Amino acid sequence: MLQQYSITLDDLASILTALIALAGLILSIHNLRLSQRDKQIQLKAKLSNGFLPRGPDLGELMLILEVSNPGEKLATITSVSLLWRNQTIAFIHGIQGTTSIPFELPPGKSATFWTPLKGLASTLKEESARGKAKLMAQFHTAVGTDHLSKPFVLNIDDWAK
Repeated sequence: MLQQYSITLDDLASILTALIALAGLILSIHNLRLSQRDKQIQLKAKLSNGFLPRGPDLGELMLILEVSNPGEKLATITSVSLLWRNQTIAFIHGIQGTTSIPFELPPGKSATFWTPLKGLASTLKEESARGKAKLMAQFHTAVGTDHLSKPFVLNIDDWAK
């Protein structure tokens, strides 16, 4: 036997009120998350290889570290390094680039740094690296956050002297 249900106008009003309250809660949470994200520094890091032009010729192959600021806050970059295994490879004598470290990176801007690929591969080989090494670019900010690139695979045996 089927039971019949009837909804009164009061029931419908209560259901609509609950749905509107739920939509308001979801919208409030979404706005809170957006405002928190806007307060954080948003950097994108990239690691690749490429050539630098040297007059009419190409220079040697370089490992290129790039950082961009797609966010709306000014970022201060205090160091640039590479991560390999659980080790940080610092550029003690500095690294060539479009700016010097430390530097401020305004919203909508980027900076690029480079180091010779052969020299890096030789250094890693001296540290017992063989075969394929996964590297990541790391940019450290003045507020203590690290921004990492996706892994870049370097075949040590192909590039080390």
